[in-house]
Amino acid sequence: EERFWSPVNSPVLNVDRKVEYVIHRVEDVTDFIRQKHSVRPADQQDLQERMQRMEAEVFQSSQQVQAANERLRAANQELESFSYSVSHDLRAPLRHIDGFVGLLTKELGAGINQREQRYLEIIANSSRQMGTLIDDLLVFSRMGRSELRQSRVALKSLVHEVVDSLQPEIKSRHINWKIGELPEVQADSAMLRQVWINLIANAVKYTRPRDPAEIEVGCADSGNGEHVFF
Repeated sequence: EERFWSPVNSPVLNVDRKVEYVIHRVEDVTDFIRQKHSVRPADQQDLQERMQRMEAEVFQSSQQVQAANERLRAANQELESFSYSVSHDLRAPLRHIDGFVGLLTKELGAGINQREQRYLEIIANSSRQMGTLIDDLLVFSRMGRSELRQSRVALKSLVHEVVDSLQPEIKSRHINWKIGELPEVQADSAMLRQVWINLIANAVKYTRPRDPAEIEVGCADSGNGEHVFF
């Protein structure tokens, strides 16, 4: 069957005003062409005007797509600038905390007791963890423009690290941890760590009325080659 197509190419420019890619759009105008060949000459002018209106609408649509892409690109640039600004503003107090913890530890010297030493270690570790979260925030802000940093991640070790990091929040609570066998997976380690922190922190929070509480972490086979974690 013979068919007729009306193509429109709309270039999308990057920040340097160079063509990044082209949106190629085609419309099936077979019926329109057949009607055009079958109408009387008196109707040719009307058809020509209709065709011009259709072309104008297609052109306007392509311009709207172009404008939307430019707005999206500008929003991404603003997000990245904001993320770097937040990162810089948050790192300064963290450096102060880490520095003064070191000075305080040195000042106290041998006179520091075990409890005070533990408190200072918690402050220092929390400061370093916050620095890691800031780095992860920058990675997260660029996720839409770059690939994830995937690697082999041993989930059992990762979950134990998360549980250890939450010990200051647990304090004297009685929690029975049941951590099953967890596989290695291919994933972004930083993002996966944040997922487990959120999940396990919620479990700690919402089991607060229970004494003792029981928190179980495990993995099941979905049957289609995927792991389901709980």
